[in-house]
Amino acid sequence: MRQVDGQYRIVDPPDALVVPETWFAQRYQQVSLYFLDSTGSTLVAEPVYVGTDEKLATALVSGLLAGPGEALRGVARTLLPADLRVDLSVPVTDGVAAISLVGDPVTMDADDVQRMLSQLSWTLGQGSDITAFTLTIGGQPVRTTGGAETIPVRSPRADDPGYERAGSTLYGLRDGLVVAGSPGALEPVEGPWGSIESGVEDIAVSLDGITVAGVVGGQLLVSPLRQAGGSRTLLTGEDLEEPGWDRLGRLWVVDETSSGAVVRWARSGATGTLDAPGITGEDVTSFLVSRDGTRLVAIVARDGGDRVVQVRVRSTPRGRPVAAVATQVLRGDPGDLPATLVDVVWTSSTTLAVLGSLGAGSASVTPLGVDGSPVTSATLTSAVTGSRHLLGSSIEGTSVFAVTRGGLADLSVPVRSPRTSTDGATALTYAG
Repeated sequence: MRQVDGQYRIVDPPDALVVPETWFAQRYQQVSLYFLDSTGSTLVAEPVYVGTDEKLATALVSGLLAGPGEALRGVARTLLPADLRVDLSVPVTDGVAAISLVGDPVTMDADDVQRMLSQLSWTLGQGSDITAFTLTIGGQPVRTTGGAETIPVRSPRADDPGYERAGSTLYGLRDGLVVAGSPGALEPVEGPWGSIESGVEDIAVSLDGITVAGVVGGQLLVSPLRQAGGSRTLLTGEDLEEPGWDRLGRLWVVDETSSGAVVRWARSGATGTLDAPGITGEDVTSFLVSRDGTRLVAIVARDGGDRVVQVRVRSTPRGRPVAAVATQVLRGDPGDLPATLVDVVWTSSTTLAVLGSLGAGSASVTPLGVDGSPVTSATLTSAVTGSRHLLGSSIEGTSVFAVTRGGLADLSVPVRSPRTSTDGATALTYAG
């Protein structure tokens, strides 16, 4: 043992030390470090565990300085220069965290300064006693574009990683037309697909609420959601399913070919395929893309038991996907996930809900972290009889629904709620 800041610390603790879960939960909490995607335009949340003591702010800032790591090169990055370090600690006084970084002052343009401050703002905003922060680098104060030195944390703005203009609106298909609205109140949209049957099956609405995509067998089509205009074909394949948009305007889809799944994408007239180890060539039954565009998640059917697989998307600074890296099977606690998995949806930028079949019409809903860790949810109902699909979104406060024959069951309430009619709508989805 040795003393550090008046507290005892274990010297050279044994590798893989096993501690009780309750002990760990009392001393550590899961938070996210907010990095930037390869384009620098979108925040990317990376979950980590940090201590619950007064050193929280210090640990968070140090984590941002360390960066996302070499394994995520081209996936996420930080604008905090790596040659800086925290000057002793980050004290918090009256809710204001004072960040003093030691090193040479840095030269950044106004946009990069704002992005760096956004990283700090969203990361520090997870501390319950932190309402604002100040930042000095090499003794020089860093200011916002408006000249402010004291910066509020997590003030609502478009760099919110869960932000989207389409909000919590539901979309679906009824009688061949695209409909939108709230549960039980879905009406045809104003665009072409709201008045003329397009023949599309699965649909996906862009995060800005402007464009709707749909698949018809081997074709991926897009059309204005609410404005006049025509449809156009983005790409063709054998059997396209599960389209989804990210914030860069990239449209992702799985092509279920005779050789297994192929991950394909389209953006601004360009198209391509992405070799995604763990997904490509497999039997994919459900597929998701994160809103930040850095994660692809799929349910892969296997004889020995289905699995949830995640890969990270490496992109160029202009946003062109170039590789899938860091393949991971998300397992949760042993026994949490049944052998047969049906659907997976986002519940936040770092958590998922997985629908599993227990047989005889019974189904389970299991929360799961994108790092593979189990998630304890006091507000997510764990079982709904007759569930066939899930509806979820990474937007904070958006309801998670189970789609049943009797309608929508709100899983976000702790008690069983009455089903809400779907009014005959199918292919229900949130934007994304």
